[in-house]
Parts: sequence; C-alpha cells; structure tokens
Amino acid sequence: MMSAVFGIIGAVMGAAISVMGQFVPYLLNRKGKVMIFMRFVYFEANGKPWGIQKNEEHNTLSFRVPLWIEIINTKGIPKIIRNVSLYAYYKGKLVTEFTQVQRVNSDTNGNGIKGNNEKYTFVISAYNSERYRLLYSASQEKLESKAIDEIRVSYYDDKNKLHENHLVNVPQPFEWKVKDLNKPDGWIEIK
Repeated sequence: MMSAVFGIIGAVMGAAISVMGQFVPYLLNRKGKVMIFMRFVYFEANGKPWGIQKNEEHNTLSFRVPLWIEIINTKGIPKIIRNVSLYAYYKGKLVTEFTQVQRVNSDTNGNGIKGNNEKYTFVISAYNSERYRLLYSASQEKLESKAIDEIRVSYYDDKNKLHENHLVNVPQPFEWKVKDLNKPDGWIEIK
C-alpha cells in the first residue's frame, strides 16, 4: 500500500516537473521588450529633408516625411509591429493620414523600395533589431490646404492594440509653399 502511494506521489512530481520544464522557458522567452525608434533623414532621391516639395510632373505640392525606423526585440520570440502610419494634426484634431510610399524611382540596388519590401508591417526575430527606410507623403489636395502643427505616429502591436504617439511638432506658421524643414537630431523613441 505504501509503495502505491509513493508511486502516485512520484508520478505527480514527475508530471509537475515536466510541466514546469516547459513553462519556465515559455516565461523566459516572453521576458524582454520591443523598442521602436524613428529618425528623420534626407530623402535619398533628392537629398532634401522633410517638408513641402513640388512634384514637377504633376505641378502639385506635397508634404514629405522621410524616416528610418529601427525596431529592437529583446524577447525570445518574434514580434510583429503592424501598419506604422503617420497622421497630421492641427490643434489636437486629426487632419489626415499620410500615404505610406512603397516605392520611388528605384535603382538596380532597390534603394527606392520603402518599408519592409513595400509593406509598413514588420516582423522582428527574437533577440534581433532591424532598420528600414520609410517615406510618407500628403498632397496639398488631400489636406485641402489645411494647416498642420503636429505629426503623430501609430502602429498596432502583435495583440492588435493600437498605439499612437507624438512624433514632431511642425514649425509655425504653416504655409503651403516649397520649404525644407530642419530635421530633428538623433533618434526619437516611440512608446
């Protein structure tokens, strides 16, 4: 009778150790975080920073924002950052969403391709970091010539939760005329 009890206790302990052996690595892989940084850069097609540029082909003005995004994953599992978008605001009210530019006149090295092979969704492997070139644009017609005083960035995490954060204030007064804006220095952490 005693040996049966010890047998049952041994079986229960073995099962508990087996479950813990699988559960502990699961918990350790989830430890860590995902960090997102953005940096204003020069548009490689014309060497211009962010600002109002003229499209000679269509004789129109557009607000262009060239950026790098760097995503760092310190977790032991891959993470997804989906639909990284920019939005124009004026006095706290949404004006419009910028267009995610997938490609500009590309050379043979693919330098004109933006995002993650033309997608603005990123899968970052475990314990890894990735950097991508992004380009956002909003035409004067799309903005209906409205003013802008702030640009915000948004994205969805792998739980489909929306995150929206301030990216930069737009220098005032805002005018629809060709103008290069001073790019902020350094990397901006996106929460």
